Amino acid sequence: MDTKILFLIPTSLMTLGAIERPGIDPYIPIEVLETASLALNPIGPCEKYGEDINLTGKVLSITGISNIRERLYVGPKGGSYSYIYTTAKHDITKGDVQQISLPMPIHSMLSENGIDCKVQIIDLSNKEIEGYTFSLKPITRDRISVSDYIRTAYVKQDIVVDPDNYEAKRNEQYRFSGFLDYFNEDNYYRLNLNKLRMTYSCPKPFPGCTAKLKFTDYNNVFPLINGGQLNTSFEIPLRYTYSSGAIWFDFPEQMYVNPKTLEMSLNARPEFRLTKYFYLPINKKDMLLDQTFSLEVTDFGYNKTSFSWDITYLNNRNLLGDCDNSDYCVVGELE
Repeated sequence: MDTKILFLIPTSLMTLGAIERPGIDPYIPIEVLETASLALNPIGPCEKYGEDINLTGKVLSITGISNIRERLYVGPKGGSYSYIYTTAKHDITKGDVQQISLPMPIHSMLSENGIDCKVQIIDLSNKEIEGYTFSLKPITRDRISVSDYIRTAYVKQDIVVDPDNYEAKRNEQYRFSGFLDYFNEDNYYRLNLNKLRMTYSCPKPFPGCTAKLKFTDYNNVFPLINGGQLNTSFEIPLRYTYSSGAIWFDFPEQMYVNPKTLEMSLNARPEFRLTKYFYLPINKKDMLLDQTFSLEVTDFGYNKTSFSWDITYLNNRNLLGDCDNSDYCVVGELE
């Protein structure tokens, strides 16, 4: 007696293009390649010859998939790709999310022109299921002139790469909208930096910077800061604040001031009080007149930009003295 084999076809396959054809009974189901989506985290820019980094992301199964791997190719900008790394095979069930990490050979391959990258999800036959290609640029460490970007924004193109949406422009831009070249003081002999504000925008959060206020103390006005040495320059480390797209700078939260003389110190001293403000010594108008301070900022943002800005102290009056040149004076008559 002949043996008959019955093929049971799932109803869902009828929606995948398996159509009954006359004269063929039974028909064989069409092989369906199940799908997965790849989501890579934004990356870049990176330091030339810097430390290698990991390109991270996640793989999401849409219908349930098994035995896949992730593969990375990297090549010089405009050149051919070189195979770098393939993850171990793994299975994903429907709705499952798996984190991935692929090593990026930054130290050996990132040049001044950048590198081209290709990331794939592949099956066991090396067939691509999903993939992205994108380019990664190096940090250029530009030094810019603040005056060029007071009325117009400084823009660095494609500074952050989003492999999932590479066509979208991922720019870093900022403008020195509130910068003045003099101190506009609300309090006598107290310097205020936070009125010098910048606007900043980027797809990723502000990564930080390093800021200092430099000043050459030619007249030994700050003996407790510069150690009593004449004609020396000192640096005061500054802190920054980023809020609602704006950035501004301020003095350290822990400095010390003599409330009688307004002398400043970066270290605790007898009779000095803790302060977060920076004061200028009382009644040293002649020594401080038109004194210039320099705001020096380095490693600003993702492109590690640097800039400086000179600020002049313009107060030409004493706190107490003769009535023509002072805010307060004593008026009396001789008997």
